[in-house]
Amino acid sequence: VLGQNGSDLTWGKPTRNEPVNLETFSLKDVKSINLLVDNQVVDLEQPPDKGRAIALEFQFLKPIDPVKVPFTEIPLAVEWGKYLQSLISSH
Repeated sequence: VLGQNGSDLTWGKPTRNEPVNLETFSLKDVKSINLLVDNQVVDLEQPPDKGRAIALEFQFLKPIDPVKVPFTEIPLAVEWGKYLQSLISSH
């Protein structure tokens, strides 16, 4: 589950009742966004058709571990990735 409020992104694991393990970070702190398919960085403009493990990886300006937000579908991850990339490019 991924949500946006201004420059803040909140994500967590979906459950039947409500999302759990929620984490929030600011897009202002993000240096780059990578699309990962099966733990390999792939091009947002030419993503593969299939993959088992899909995630957006957020690299930060500060030397902290990247955040990986899992997705179930490549097209949805690509849409979010392009949209969020445009937001960090405009900062």
